[in-house]
Amino acid sequence: MIIFHFANSQPIGMEIQKDVSTATIGRVSIDILGKSSHWGDTDKGINAISVSGKIINIIDEMNRNLSDKSPFILGIGMIKGGVKNNIMAEKVRLEGTLRAIDDNTFKYLIN
Repeated sequence: MIIFHFANSQPIGMEIQKDVSTATIGRVSIDILGKSSHWGDTDKGINAISVSGKIINIIDEMNRNLSDKSPFILGIGMIKGGVKNNIMAEKVRLEGTLRAIDDNTFKYLIN
């Protein structure tokens, strides 16, 4: 297979790479639903921000430890959540990217 790609390292022109130069790219959104509570009454809530931190740690571990013939990366680039500093966050949205060299790896990870 031959893929032409605009030059990444040159100001103009095209470049040919010996190894892989492109990947399947997908957008990832993860919605976490907790239960809102005042921080003075924590036993009545479920902290969606804390849960999102655990999910991010799992994703980081997965990126480090899962080996595959084809490289991949799952990365979180945005976190949105919470409404006030003294209220436990009910909702958090993580948004990121998934890039995989192999289509089968991409399909496995996206499901």
